Amino acid sequence: MAYHASLNRHGSFAECTVLNAERVMMLPDSLSFELAAALPCPMLTAWQASEKIPLTSHR
Repeated sequence: MAYHASLNRHGSFAECTVLNAERVMMLPDSLSFELAAALPCPMLTAWQASEKIPLTSHR
């Protein structure tokens, strides 16, 4: 399993930590632990960037 913790709280690198169930995702067998560990940061960055794109209407 993998999760993305709050960057404002301690424990992201702890061996055991309490977390919200909605932040947990099952990893597919084909995904390595190393890749899974590397994905949350760029994925969160991309999501935050896309949230800043202004909506425009197409005519």
